[in-house]
Amino acid sequence: MNNEKTNINDEIDLFDLFRILWKRKLFILSGVFIITFLSVVIVFMLPKYYKCNGILRFSTKGKKISLIDYKDYSLIFTDRDNFYRFLSNNVKDKNKLRLIIDGMKKVNPSKAIKPIYAYTKEDIKNFGKIKDETVNFIIGVKISHRCKNPEKTGEIVKLLGSFIRESIVDKKIYDYISSNYYRSKDLIVKYNDKTFHAKFNINLLEKKKGDILMILKKYPDSRKMNSFQLVSTDNGGYRYLSPVNQIVGIESQIADLKQSLAFYKRNKDIEQIKIIFFRELKQKIIDKKTVVHVYRTFLKEFDFFLKKLDLKGDIGKKVYNDLSVAVEKFKKVYNEDIRFNPPLTISARPVKTNKKLIIFSAFFFSILFFSLLSFLLEGGKENK
Repeated sequence: MNNEKTNINDEIDLFDLFRILWKRKLFILSGVFIITFLSVVIVFMLPKYYKCNGILRFSTKGKKISLIDYKDYSLIFTDRDNFYRFLSNNVKDKNKLRLIIDGMKKVNPSKAIKPIYAYTKEDIKNFGKIKDETVNFIIGVKISHRCKNPEKTGEIVKLLGSFIRESIVDKKIYDYISSNYYRSKDLIVKYNDKTFHAKFNINLLEKKKGDILMILKKYPDSRKMNSFQLVSTDNGGYRYLSPVNQIVGIESQIADLKQSLAFYKRNKDIEQIKIIFFRELKQKIIDKKTVVHVYRTFLKEFDFFLKKLDLKGDIGKKVYNDLSVAVEKFKKVYNEDIRFNPPLTISARPVKTNKKLIIFSAFFFSILFFSLLSFLLEGGKENK
């Protein structure tokens, strides 16, 4: 009996629903027609957009950027304010700058820039069966942008690529300056400590040598003694080298320590020259945090520092070689390792909008909306 009543109620409810829809069919159809018509008009009035895609490769020779390093870099180059600052310092034409900034207002750099992983999730699953220690890394980024002007689209992608390159190189330079500044400080302290201990040991050995010479003066015949004459097999006996042999050993030790002192002094002098370079860079680039072109400032300061460096001596040449290796690495990263590969591609035709999907979505959701609205209106009327 209960099941029959439930079926009757369900039939009544469905009948009521269809009755309301039929009663308000003109209202529903009118609303659907208006919304669908407006969607058709809007779709055909949408502006034409051109899309540009670029693959910015971080290296062409298998060098890796770890996921952790990429996160540090991306914090810089996905910041819209940093990009605007970069534009204002690199685009001299004010009208052109304004157009580019207007084209970037609706662009989120974090969405326009997507990392390219060396291994996909499927690759990692396969590697898991073969090699557990496989670690994923970033080989580049895909930059996408679209706007009404194809030339402006491509230019924005190029500027984003240049901005990413400068962001990465700048971060590398920051890390290089900071780490080497503190490394040089630590090495200077280390060599000072080693120098102190070496000098202390030399003083002890000189004192011991003086004491042995006093023994030789007091016992002249001891000069003729050999080590075998100084051996005692009795309990509590002593065994020593002859005084002359001890002096020779002491002088050899002192010679070794003096050689070490020369080594410590040379390395300390090298680090003291380096720390001057890194301190100046730290003050001008890192501490101020207002330098526009970090890479160019770095190269300029390096050239200026070389003019003051004495390249005739061994120490000056060593400093020059060490710093030059680092500078050449930065030049290579800036000019070769980070570049678009393959070249940028701008779509020859405007990006097609899926008009059918938009119109169908408008039609479908307008039916749902006006049907629901009809039920609400009818329910409100009955409540009255």
